[in-house]
This record gives sequence, structure tokens and C-alpha cells, in this order.
Amino acid sequence: MYKLSLIIPIYKVELYIEECIVSVINQIQPEIQVICINDGSPDDSMNIAKIVVNQYEESIQQQFVFIDQENKGLSEARNTGLGNASGEYIGFLDSDDKLSPDYIENILQVINSGNFDIIDFNLITSTGEIRQIRQGNTTTLESVFRAGFWYSWARVVRKTIFDNNKFTQGIYYEDLALTPILYTEATSTTHINKPLYWYRVNADGITLNQSIESNIKTISSFEYVLDQYIKLYIASNNKYYAYALMQSYYLLCTSASLRFS
Repeated sequence: MYKLSLIIPIYKVELYIEECIVSVINQIQPEIQVICINDGSPDDSMNIAKIVVNQYEESIQQQFVFIDQENKGLSEARNTGLGNASGEYIGFLDSDDKLSPDYIENILQVINSGNFDIIDFNLITSTGEIRQIRQGNTTTLESVFRAGFWYSWARVVRKTIFDNNKFTQGIYYEDLALTPILYTEATSTTHINKPLYWYRVNADGITLNQSIESNIKTISSFEYVLDQYIKLYIASNNKYYAYALMQSYYLLCTSASLRFS
């Protein structure tokens, strides 16, 4: 059994996929499984990924799983990865980003030294900005919720936490819809106060796509996320769902100001 399964959804990333895959292979250890899901990409991204992997020894090739599916979106690609993962923990890597050189070493060290359900860490952007995933006291659950950075790839999660939790298909902000719930169900969490993930700032991100279709999907996505956290807060009276609810509402307001001003 692998210690960590890394899930990489692949879609229209011909310019970046080689750098992404190499960032994994350069530090890969036998305890790592890598699952690449071609989400119906119309370009040659998946083939490039396979060519890169096939340049390495057979033992490394055997640690990679390649899956092709019709285009269903990021959430379903990640869910496909979850369904095929055999690692004790799950990590995510977007195919236009890359791992910091000491990602695997640091993650395995914590996995092997403790019994944590979630291990989170900081990130560095392509513009050189370091973002802290926890605010203030990095040992508390509240520090995660106060920071409000819910990127799925900024943490690794024990696979059993996903048994009853999956990404919601067909919405934007799927990380916001799921990651806070994972934390409320975790028994123990910890933090690595290092930037272990390199995130590409995307000038063509969804917040700048102002097509009518994108605007409608943004509104319906926030309707879903807000309704979800209202129901969870009412049912549980858990203050952390209130944090997620307020952050969702803030994002709704800022996104609307960008789209409709």
C-alpha cells in the first residue's frame, strides 16, 4: 500500500504538463502513487505526460496510473482519482502547477511520525508571493478557518475522510464546498510551515471570465455553497460552518463586483 496518492487532473496544459510531472519524478519515493486523469483534453497533454514518464526507469513508470475519461470537469476528474487511489493519504496537484522540491520528503516525514487526518502547508505563487494556509497560531483548527485558503492541493488528507465526501460536479469553487467539511470531520490536523506547493497565477481564471454562461454558473455555484453551509450550521451549530458561510458570502460579493461592475 502506498503512503500517498497524488491526483493530477489533466486538461489543456500542453505548455505546463512536463514541468508538473518532472517536479514529482525528481523527488518521487517508492511510497508514492501518481494518478493522472485525462479529463477529455482536446490537446496532446496526456500524451506528453506519458512520454515524460516513459523516459524513466520501469520502477517509476509502475508508480503512475493513467486514466482517460470524457470531459466532466475538475471535480469529477478528482473523484475519478479518489476512486482509483490506493494511498493512505490523498494529495492533489493541478497540472499547470508543480511541487516544491522538498514536498514529498516533508509530507512523508509527518505521515510517518504522527497520526494526523490532515497535513496542510503553505504555498508560493508564480509571482513570488508566499501564502500562509493558517493564520496566527498554526496549531489550532481555528487558524485554518480564519485564513480561509481552501485549495485542495494545499493539504494532504487521510483517504478514509473521503469515504463519505466527494467533490461536487458542475460548480465553481469546488474546494470551498468541500475542504472545510473535511476539517470538521478530521480528528487531528497539523501544519508544515513551509511553502511546499508552487501555484501558477492564472490571468484567465474563472473570476475574469465574464461570459453569460460563466456568470450564471458562478451564481448557481454560490447558491449551492451558501445553501450547503446554512444547512450544516443549522443542523450542527458548529461555528466553523459559520466561518465557511461568511467566507462564501464574501467571495460572492467580490466576484459579483468583478463581473457586474
